[in-house]
Amino acid sequence: MISPSKVQFILLRGLEDLPDSLSATISLSLGVEPFNSNWFDKENLKTKLYRLNNEVDKVLRQGKIVYFIGVSAGAALALVYALRHPKKVSFIYSVCGLLDPNLNRLNLSELTNKSHSFRQTAEYLTQHLTSQIIQKGNLTDKISTYSSTKDDIVPLAASEPPWVTIKKRVKVKNRFPRISRLLHKLHITNHLSTITDVLLEDINQQIKLFL
Repeated sequence: MISPSKVQFILLRGLEDLPDSLSATISLSLGVEPFNSNWFDKENLKTKLYRLNNEVDKVLRQGKIVYFIGVSAGAALALVYALRHPKKVSFIYSVCGLLDPNLNRLNLSELTNKSHSFRQTAEYLTQHLTSQIIQKGNLTDKISTYSSTKDDIVPLAASEPPWVTIKKRVKVKNRFPRISRLLHKLHITNHLSTITDVLLEDINQQIKLFL
């Protein structure tokens, strides 16, 4: 059994899924450390990974282990980091995550045009995510996915690649009516509704296992 004092959860945001205020609220509610992915800055993937590595090393120096919560494109970033530093990440929770962002198969041009570092992230996974690397990094046992058939941005083919063994299909149950009404007024997609539900309910329950 892992001692709760030995685990640090780090939340990696996606591109357009969690506004700053909502991200801060959720991070505070869950008691996790948010990482500013800076998808829309001019920062490239190399610099982003360097910043993330600094955060991870800071946690490791405290004698803790790292669990990533990757949301949408944030899951892709978490996976890239795990491929490059397999011994530094103990587990990844992927929430509607782009774990297989194959640019030849998915229509992600709108997002990649908006974010240079996201294009680099997707290209990296497309080129480097091989069965040999997955097996070497023991990734099938280090990732748990949460996805929805109603997700209107990330299809199941991208959020549930065949090599992932721990998968949970979720339904948007609007378990948090006040937040759901706000999202509806803002014309927010099922993608964000699912993410919000999963973070505040499913992921929250997983975190509580360590408390």
